[in-house]
Amino acid sequence: MKAQIEKVRPGGAASFICRRRIDPRFGFYWHVHPEIELTCIVRSRGRRFVGDSIEPDDDGDLVLLGPNLPHTWDSDPRRGGRHEALFCQFSESFLGPDFLRTPETAGLRRLLGQAAQGLRFTGKTQKSVARRMEGMDGLQGLARLAALLEVLDLLARSREVRALSSPSSSRRCGRGTRGGSTGSAGC
Repeated sequence: MKAQIEKVRPGGAASFICRRRIDPRFGFYWHVHPEIELTCIVRSRGRRFVGDSIEPDDDGDLVLLGPNLPHTWDSDPRRGGRHEALFCQFSESFLGPDFLRTPETAGLRRLLGQAAQGLRFTGKTQKSVARRMEGMDGLQGLARLAALLEVLDLLARSREVRALSSPSSSRRCGRGTRGGSTGSAGC
């Protein structure tokens, strides 16, 4: 199945998106975008699809997805009530082309490189990041930017992480290099 290309537009006076999504259910929408995405499932249960990985997800699921990595969440229709997620989407260069070349961002560069396969965070990292993400959608300006950088720093230092999709899936879907395409079958 070919992934739909999603256009991500921060809009206004923002260089990245941090939003809360609340729906009766998260329906299957296999898509891809060039932005990096951090998603925390606040309330839902179903399946998470990332590259060639299909796994169950539940409340607290925390995933970092690299650019052009096909993904979706599909809620279990038997779980009643609202389904809720917090997510941030940003380009690798949202703070300028040289930001990730600084010595201080070495850990972040490694993290974003590993995110090409999708990363799932658990344990104390998941709990700490979920707490910090909880209010990010209401922040503005420098406070919003500082909150995102703090979250990314926590993720970059975490050992409670594992890759989701296979490296061959990442290469097949064109994510082995910056600016890859999504032209492969299934991507």
